[in-house]
Amino acid sequence: MANCKFFLTVLYLIAILQTMVRSAQHTRYVRGAASEILHKRGADGEILHKREADVEILHKREADGEILHKREADEEILHKREAKNEILHRRDTEEILHKRDTSQDEDMLHRARRHFQ
Repeated sequence: MANCKFFLTVLYLIAILQTMVRSAQHTRYVRGAASEILHKRGADGEILHKREADVEILHKREADGEILHKREADEEILHKREAKNEILHRRDTEEILHKRDTSQDEDMLHRARRHFQ
């Protein structure tokens, strides 16, 4: 009978140890799975961070494009102003030449009048 109790006690202790080992293995498995999930989340976070950086780069490129567009518009305005200044310069030159021609004509008429008087 004592041998039977001892044998049952040993079996009971073995069962307890097996339960503890299974529990430890399960805990390790759960921790490993949780660690893997966290690792994947970290990788997903890095991907999101890279995508945000890509979006920032795109915004900067769009801003650079807008700046270039504004520069082109400014250049067009400058070309229009230069063309307008050329037109005004031509008009001024034409007016000066016309006045000079008129003045010369008046001088010639004045000389002619003096000559024929």
